Amino acid sequence: MLTELKVKNYALIKAQTIAFDQQFNVITGETGTGKSIILGALGLILGKRADTSVLNDPQEKCVVEGSFSIDGYQMQSLFETYDLDYDPQTLIRREIAPSGKSRAFVNDTPVKLDVLKELGKFLVDIHSQDQTSQINEPRFQLSFLDAFANHTNLIKDFHQIYRQYQQLQAKLQELENLQQQTKRDQDYYQFQLNEIEEAQIEEAEEDQLERELDVLSNAEKIKGNLQEAITLLFNSEQDVQGQVAEIRYQIGEISNFNESLEKLYERLNSLEIEVKDIADEASDIEESVIVDNNRLEEVNNRLQLINQLLKKHGYQSTKDLLAYAGELKANLQQTENRDQEIESLTSEVQQNYNHLLKLAQEISNNRYGQIEQVQQKLVELL
Repeated sequence: MLTELKVKNYALIKAQTIAFDQQFNVITGETGTGKSIILGALGLILGKRADTSVLNDPQEKCVVEGSFSIDGYQMQSLFETYDLDYDPQTLIRREIAPSGKSRAFVNDTPVKLDVLKELGKFLVDIHSQDQTSQINEPRFQLSFLDAFANHTNLIKDFHQIYRQYQQLQAKLQELENLQQQTKRDQDYYQFQLNEIEEAQIEEAEEDQLERELDVLSNAEKIKGNLQEAITLLFNSEQDVQGQVAEIRYQIGEISNFNESLEKLYERLNSLEIEVKDIADEASDIEESVIVDNNRLEEVNNRLQLINQLLKKHGYQSTKDLLAYAGELKANLQQTENRDQEIESLTSEVQQNYNHLLKLAQEISNNRYGQIEQVQQKLVELL
């Protein structure tokens, strides 16, 4: 019901507040005293069109504000339809600017005039010679019938479950759309992952293979040079090891005569040991280097495969390629998990739907059960 009407700068009214109580309210007056002006102002918050001609002061905006107590009106679903905050004490405001621009608000939320018109059908019923009651509105008839059925809580439960159902349905639709898009790419992702995994690439393998390729490609030269070096070190008449030993001997005989000679002798001792170590290590390396054309071909083929995969997927290193394979695997796993989530959510949506059907059937039965009583009451009143 309308509990208060505030009018500012409308027609003959500069500023006026009218309070209504829950009983029968009457506004009386002779012709021309402004009764129709109040109805006109009320019409603004019910969605009627207006222009600047209604302004009392053309330099100021017109504001009409109505407070409505709608508890028990069962208008929650209507508020949800227009995405409005429901409040049992609802405030509707209409503003007409001097420029002619019109704005409307429901609980401080901007709305279009069509929304005011729809809400007005259930808030105010104006009876006049050229207007009919909202009794012909199916929504009003249901509201009237529900008031007789006294199942407000049942309807509230229905609206609550219906909101949950809509939210779940929207989430399910979003997941299904995402899954549909993902599954279009799933086969390609799986092919890429299989291709990388079948190659059995290890991190930094490319660097290791390239170093091995350098050795294999130059194995004959490496062995030849090492063999020559080993010969010069200790396998010839004038080898380095023998010459160092002779020098050490000569300096050793005179090392006691001078501290500097003694230090030189110690260095020659170290040099002789170092030359022997170098010769031994060179020999070990020479023996480890093998001229193997089969292995050379294997390494070349392996590097070619790795480089093909790197180029195909647009990466510079095996580390990045393996990281991409991990992403592919995670995406495929997420797709599988999403299937399970969709299955679970579908079941939940169906449960909500079944609950809604049960509540709807109960509400429908209650309504049908009240029709005869309503008819009798109306006949009695008429």
